[in-house]
Amino acid sequence: VPVGGTVAPGVSATLLGLSGTRGRRANVGWVNASSTAITVDLELFDAAGRLLAQRSYEQPPFGQRQINDVFASLAVESVDAAYARVSANGRFQPYASVVAAVSNDPIYVPALTGTSTSTALLIPAAAKVTGAQNTDWRTDLWLLNLGFSTTQATVSFWRHGQSNPTPDSAVISAGPGEMVAVGDAMTELFGADGVQGALAIQADQLVVASSRTYNT
Repeated sequence: VPVGGTVAPGVSATLLGLSGTRGRRANVGWVNASSTAITVDLELFDAAGRLLAQRSYEQPPFGQRQINDVFASLAVESVDAAYARVSANGRFQPYASVVAAVSNDPIYVPALTGTSTSTALLIPAAAKVTGAQNTDWRTDLWLLNLGFSTTQATVSFWRHGQSNPTPDSAVISAGPGEMVAVGDAMTELFGADGVQGALAIQADQLVVASSRTYNT
């Protein structure tokens, strides 16, 4: 990340798709990119947008910190789908990871800021296909409504290798501050299998979205 591209003072960054259960845990961290000490404010929300916990951390100049198993650290009971909002009074770069309890395999969660929010978003790769050794590749989708009223977000599937003037589409409804988690999105939204392509999102409120494509 270019230092000039880190999160500016007073700007909130969002970390989507977090989880704190017996099967998965989330870590949240950041780097202070400035030459002075800063205060980092961390807020955790459930999928419905309810505040679960909040805490402020003092971070020394050019210092890094990671809060392992952040939900347990902040005494939050088991939560399957959640998100975090992080801000600071100096330039910094937050991040998160979600770790599987059995394998300890981590998934990197990037910080999303205002440049990632829009009423029109594009997820450039999504799939529901069978891979080598009969692996099952799928895409999970998270969409967070940043607006002050309920949004109806239309998700359109642009199929690989063809023009898509009339794509398959589905509507996701999300209240203010609500994050909708769609596991295996190609199946859940479109009833599709053996497909790959991109997802185009059109909403009537500002939204932010993220995805994860993986195999089982």
